[in-house]
Amino acid sequence: NSANGTGGGGVYVTNSATRVNIEWSTIAGNSAANGSGADLYIANALSTVVSSSILLEAAVDAGRLEYANTVYGTVDGDFTDGSGNHALQPADILFVGVGDYTDAYRLASGSVAIDYVASSSVTDPPAADLAGNTRPYGSAYDCGAYEYAAAAPAAPAALPYRDAADAAFESLDDDPGFDLF
Repeated sequence: NSANGTGGGGVYVTNSATRVNIEWSTIAGNSAANGSGADLYIANALSTVVSSSILLEAAVDAGRLEYANTVYGTVDGDFTDGSGNHALQPADILFVGVGDYTDAYRLASGSVAIDYVASSSVTDPPAADLAGNTRPYGSAYDCGAYEYAAAAPAAPAALPYRDAADAAFESLDDDPGFDLF
């Protein structure tokens, strides 16, 4: 996403008299014409709370940002660094699928966001991530929209079987009638 104005290519919060909550989200890879707050921009808003999320770039102008259990990059302006946060350079968060809209911004192996949110620090966490995978997968919850799961080993392309008629080994792909041994 891209914003032509002051920021907020991902999320733009303005003139809000109520608290805005953003939870279990990945806000990354957006742009803004002025280069500030490309992922989240807050202006004239009472309070915006980001929790258990990944936020790469935010700017606060006449508002308030609070966050907890969040991995974040650059935040400019008035913000409260709550408990359990981790400041990083955006490139250090480690994503896969960047630019691939069908699989964008999933966590890569070794990301600090994996198993980052302790069960004891959240109330009413979602049972599944954005892709429908069970949460948590591992010792704790992952920050952001997706739960990391190491890829399962690939299944063999074909399994051997014994054809009862000629006792020859063939591939399962060659004949739908087979006996496993």
